[in-house]
Amino acid sequence: MHILFEHYKNIDNYFKQRMMLLGVKGEWVHCEIVFDELDNLRASSWGSIGTDFQPWQNIKKPNLFEIYMLPSDNWREVYQFMKNHEGSPYDKLGVIGMVYGIALQHKNSKFCSEICYEAIKNHVSISIPLVRPSSVSPMQLRRCIINSGVKRVPSLALNK
Repeated sequence: MHILFEHYKNIDNYFKQRMMLLGVKGEWVHCEIVFDELDNLRASSWGSIGTDFQPWQNIKKPNLFEIYMLPSDNWREVYQFMKNHEGSPYDKLGVIGMVYGIALQHKNSKFCSEICYEAIKNHVSISIPLVRPSSVSPMQLRRCIINSGVKRVPSLALNK
């Protein structure tokens, strides 16, 4: 099991790149859990579809991602956590709250770093700070992952 962070330059629209870059206050603007145990199935919450699973083949420009290996002892629990949220809408209001540091969220919706943080905090055996999940940006989650001692792996490690 891995966590994947997407670089803002992977976004095709220049205006959207800049908005994302400013919003998360850093270059890593999206995150996903990757289940290598399930042929690199990716799980996250995407702005266009909400919480869902995507095949690895749909990833564009893999060189604009960083990948970190997570302990996989509880990958089934992480998968089930994501499965339980599948179909939940993307939390647009929560993203605005995350950007401005205020609690604005819908109870049943999540944005990418919020759902990834909850999955990792509740089911993965690494030490990351206990914070309000709706306040965690992809950039902050990446920093938490790195500070917990998780090492980056070569992006080609997951290419099929």
